Formats: sequence, C-alpha cells, structure tokens
Amino acid sequence: MKLSKINPDDFTIEQTWTMSWSKKNLGNAFMICGKLYVVNSALGGNGGRTGGTTKYIKYTYDTKTGQTETLPSNKITFSIHYYMSSLSYNMNEHKLYSWDYANDQSPWYRHPNRYSLTFKA
Repeated sequence: MKLSKINPDDFTIEQTWTMSWSKKNLGNAFMICGKLYVVNSALGGNGGRTGGTTKYIKYTYDTKTGQTETLPSNKITFSIHYYMSSLSYNMNEHKLYSWDYANDQSPWYRHPNRYSLTFKA
C-alpha cells in the first residue's frame, strides 16, 4: 500500500510512503494529524452477505516517525450494517463519519454513522 502527499497548488507528489500491507485485505482509510488509520475490511461478516458486523482500525502509520502499528481487533471499533462505502474524518467536529449500505431493506439504502473521537497527546 502506498500513501502520497500531494501539493495542493500544482498537484505534484511531494512525498510517498510505502507500507507492506496487502490492500486486498484492507478497507477504507483516513488521516488525522499525519497519521494514517486503516480499517480491516470494507465488507461485513461472511463476505458482506450477512447482517451487522464490527469493523476495527487494523493498522496505523505515522508519517512523521515512519512507525507502523498493528492494533488488536478490540482497540478502535465501530459497527456497520453491510458494506462500508465511505469513511471520513471531520477535523473541525472531531468526528469520524462512515456510510454503509444495508441490505435488510429493498432497495439498498445508505446508512450514516457518526463517531466522536478523542485523542491523547
């Protein structure tokens, strides 16, 4: 997996970091203060074919120190209904927003989730 910092003025790549994680086993990711957080998978339980499941932050990568951390499955968790389609951090609200598709009604509908985050220095 690769992460690149892009210059907002001319869209050139300023720096690239390479992690040894296989993208095929990972889901969404988001950045907070130079740290990348990566979710274990976008799919729910049983390959996304069953109901709700708990997702968790599997890896973190600190772009300032180059340190990688593998987290236990119970450290930073959140629930989805079926398939996580989007994940985004709002730094002004200190909230993580996720959207997932739920298949318990027809047609599929998007289900928003909001998580308040507190970080220790």
